[in-house]
Amino acid sequence: MDNFRIISKSLLLLIALTCTQFAYGQERWTFEELAGLAEQRSHQKSQMDSQLELVQIEKQMLKSTYLPKLELAGGYAAFRSDMELQTRSLLTPHLGSVLPALEQLPIPISPDIIPETSKFSMGNNYWGANISANMVLFSGLKVPRYMKALEQKKSVVNAQKEMHSTELLLEFASYYDRALLIRQSEEVLVNAAERLDRQKLTAESAFGNGLIPRHELEKITLAMLKLEAKQEELANSKSILERKLSQLTGVKDLRLDQLEINSAERKVQLDGGFEDRAELKALNSAYEAEQWKYKAIKSNHIPKVAAFSGFRYDQIGNVTIYPSAYVGVGLKWEIFDGLHTNHAIKKAKVEQRMLSERIAETEELLALAEEKSIQDYRQSEVQLKLSRKATEIADKQLEIAKKEFSLGLIKLSELLTAESDYQEAMLEWTQALYNQRQAALKVLEGKGRLSMDQLAIQ
Repeated sequence: MDNFRIISKSLLLLIALTCTQFAYGQERWTFEELAGLAEQRSHQKSQMDSQLELVQIEKQMLKSTYLPKLELAGGYAAFRSDMELQTRSLLTPHLGSVLPALEQLPIPISPDIIPETSKFSMGNNYWGANISANMVLFSGLKVPRYMKALEQKKSVVNAQKEMHSTELLLEFASYYDRALLIRQSEEVLVNAAERLDRQKLTAESAFGNGLIPRHELEKITLAMLKLEAKQEELANSKSILERKLSQLTGVKDLRLDQLEINSAERKVQLDGGFEDRAELKALNSAYEAEQWKYKAIKSNHIPKVAAFSGFRYDQIGNVTIYPSAYVGVGLKWEIFDGLHTNHAIKKAKVEQRMLSERIAETEELLALAEEKSIQDYRQSEVQLKLSRKATEIADKQLEIAKKEFSLGLIKLSELLTAESDYQEAMLEWTQALYNQRQAALKVLEGKGRLSMDQLAIQ
């Protein structure tokens, strides 16, 4: 029963490795296709695209500084005023010369006939309209300098997008290398299961003929259980990786067997430096942007020139102030702004100094990372050659052990040891190939060359 179970499991795994496309009837996926899907689904990339949109809007707003500004103002007002005059006290002093004559009249007139107060009202309507235009002719160099700063800000965002694409490509290539490691490890374990199954048949025959004791036969069962544990561990790793790839790409139920993977070791050129790293591009562009902002702030004390014109109409009651037009050029020179510009200049200088220090620090770190990646790559090349040689030796030893066991020269336990050594050597070789491919990725990243073309992965 155990024999049948091992054979069935091995055959099913072998079919999955060699005939997946026909068994599942689904398309194969290249690295370029899935990496493209992952980049399209990146929320971070979408945010950076939005940042580029904002930069473009800021540039348009800045350009609109030179566009004419038109203003139209108009209004209607009705007013009424009630007034009260102290008539008697106002008029009596002016009647002194005629009062004696008035008192001689048949009916004497006294100043008392003048009312103590007099009330009356007055009011009117007002109509008015004004249209004016003004346009900046010279901004004191602020607009062109801020425009240069925005261009550098755009370069910063583009460099950040490049950084994100590199990180995403590195992550995805690492998953692909992991998929290759799992696929090759599966193949090693399938072949090991087939060999153990044949050895078990031989051992059972030998046990039946009394050639080996039972505890020797049980050692094969133990070896099969260990192999089954490795297969289970590998299956779990495969399931997790498949879910991660599905999450990144949006492809539902993506399986590793659908991936087209180039299984060769990855070769890279070690010449050149890290000057093409996107991190340096972003920092240098940010520094340039700060320089232009600094120059724009310093131009605050340069006079600004603007043209203006207008047309006005006013009417109060029946009185019309005939429409008048005006046109002219004005100059604005801010001589003292309460030290605001002075403080802004100091702040800009500090920000430039901070960016300069960040650039220097980043260059040091990138140089160290590049050197380490080159050393790791060279070490991985040596380790890959060593593991390849170890598999050749282990393969020969296994073949010798098979012949010696068939001739009765060695025990079954010695054959199982040779089998275990070969299995471990093959697994170590697959791990060494994975490490070499990963080390090559780090070199490409360290030199700023990580791209779809450089990867050469199908």
